[in-house]
Amino acid sequence: MLGFLLITGDKLGWVPHNSDQNAWLQVDLLVTRQLLAIETLGRGSGDIQYVRTYKVSFSQDSQQWTWYGHNGNTKVFVGNYNNHNSVRNNFDPVIETRFLRLYPLECYAYRTLRWELYACIKCEFVIVTGVWISRVYM
Repeated sequence: MLGFLLITGDKLGWVPHNSDQNAWLQVDLLVTRQLLAIETLGRGSGDIQYVRTYKVSFSQDSQQWTWYGHNGNTKVFVGNYNNHNSVRNNFDPVIETRFLRLYPLECYAYRTLRWELYACIKCEFVIVTGVWISRVYM
């Protein structure tokens, strides 16, 4: 899980070290949540860098992980095609979990990304962010 946040002016994003081909980004939601969707973006500004495809896994205890997919097949999500348009992928079925990991696969230049998770809590939508300030939507 080697990686770092790019925080130089407005150049925001998470990028793993190039030497780590099995890198992942993990979030702890602190309690079990129903995750409805994931939205990704590429690097905030500067060089064009983004993740084209990725997969996710989830866990209740951060020890035993399950790949998200259907009928035993791990789903590969289609990510971004540039670094300034967001791409939202819905979880169908929803994921009920405390921990989630995102594994960047294919990329343009570097595996740089920004992301948001959409969760349902008593029918209020909360965005849990990987890089920017959290917001609550109703």
